[in-house]
Amino acid sequence: MTHSIVQGDLLPCLTATLQQSGAPMDLTGCTVSFSMSAKHGTTTIGGPCVVDAAQYGRVHYPWQAHDTDVVGLYVGQFHVTYGTGDTITVPTNGAIAISIVERIGS
Repeated sequence: MTHSIVQGDLLPCLTATLQQSGAPMDLTGCTVSFSMSAKHGTTTIGGPCVVDAAQYGRVHYPWQAHDTDVVGLYVGQFHVTYGTGDTITVPTNGAIAISIVERIGS
């Protein structure tokens, strides 16, 4: 999965259908958060996600002020916490590629 957004924009939100073993995850009773960092850095950005359709694994992360201020390549992951306290990171085989591209003009 790849997501691009223009520097300083808060839309479009980062949307995803979280999957495990190729099937949508049932997120009923779960909380989901998102984290990203510069591809070659240590600063982490992120926060809570909105679960749009729990039974179909659909979520979105509403970008927060300053999340998209710095142009560059980033990697991100979703973190699912079940009601039992168990957690899983999605994707389980890497990360989402995120590109913040330079704003041209005002």
